Amino acid sequence: IFKEVDQLKRNGWEFEVSASMAEVYNENVVDLIAKGGVTGDTGNSSPEPAKRLVRDAQAMYQLLRRASRERHVASTSANERSSRSHAVIQLALVGKCTVPGMQREVSGLLSFVDLAGSERLAQTSATGERLKEAQHINRSLCALGDVIEAICRKGALRGPAATAVHVPFRNSRLTMLLRDSLGGDSKTLMFANVSPLQEHLGETLSTLRFASKVHACCIGLAKRHVVEGQEEAR
Repeated sequence: IFKEVDQLKRNGWEFEVSASMAEVYNENVVDLIAKGGVTGDTGNSSPEPAKRLVRDAQAMYQLLRRASRERHVASTSANERSSRSHAVIQLALVGKCTVPGMQREVSGLLSFVDLAGSERLAQTSATGERLKEAQHINRSLCALGDVIEAICRKGALRGPAATAVHVPFRNSRLTMLLRDSLGGDSKTLMFANVSPLQEHLGETLSTLRFASKVHACCIGLAKRHVVEGQEEAR
């Protein structure tokens, strides 16, 4: 991304890139790069993580390392280092062309999401705080599945029937954060990680069913909007 930005600067473009890094932990949005850092279970919960300007790839890597240190992880019977939250990293880009006669402005948003895996309590033996985390993880994944299913139904219809389909983004903080990255004005790509071990067959099948549901979903073509000489892409 930053290499492309540098190339475009030579052609009369100016870009501003800002980043936000958050986790959805127990249905709270925790800013992972908040001033002073976030430690333990006393996270800085906020509805929207703050955006920070990043000048180059090195600055971005520094923020990523910091966010990785702050993310909630813990040991369970199934995983020695288990993510206890969903991580959402977003890059907002705003570009302006200053070439005479070609002036225009473009903007876009890139979301990178690391979803915590669904958990079967019989395998993780989770209790106490780990149990609470697992319940929130599973609940938010179900909410994401409901959103994807609703988008599928909406995409299969046309006209008033499609408009009448309600997409339940508000059922989870996770889906609220991803609202601008799911829909007809965006492109979405999902990678599913599965285990080759026989003992993990149940989780593998569950993950593949979820991936199959996503694969069958048509959210339409990504669109570029032009308003008064300005373009917006997601």
